[in-house]
Amino acid sequence: IMDNSANIPNKDPDGESEQSSLRDAHDLSSVDIDFVGIDEDLERFQQDDIVRQALLEGVDLRGYASQIEGELRQVEQESVREYVAQADKVVELHRQIRAADATLARMLEMLLGFQADLGGISDEIKHLQDESITMNVKLRNRRAAEERLGRFLEHIVVPPELA
Repeated sequence: IMDNSANIPNKDPDGESEQSSLRDAHDLSSVDIDFVGIDEDLERFQQDDIVRQALLEGVDLRGYASQIEGELRQVEQESVREYVAQADKVVELHRQIRAADATLARMLEMLLGFQADLGGISDEIKHLQDESITMNVKLRNRRAAEERLGRFLEHIVVPPELA
């Protein structure tokens, strides 16, 4: 879609048409243009509702782009002003995050200490269990020996009447 006003030759003060001076300024014969993606771009732009509507209405796309660029600058400036206005809150948030990180580091250190202590306690419990098992085996062996010795003594003891 082309702007039809570009086809009307206007004369400049030198007597040349505006169109011919534009052609000289944009001599495309000496420039290699890559047209590979142009069809894809045109197709994509035609699918965009806003661009399609602007093209159908004959909107000056350069002016429209300039307007959008101005609005974008304005929004950017507002964003910067808002960021500057919120700078104190950002600094406070940063301070709080650092304090939370320090607290978490201390908690981690404390938990690692507890973990090491629990590991030591676990080793002690295992050692005590091993000792308990050993003592239990010794106790059973002593009781068994006592029982055998008791029966043996009953058999070898001389009754007082025989003595």
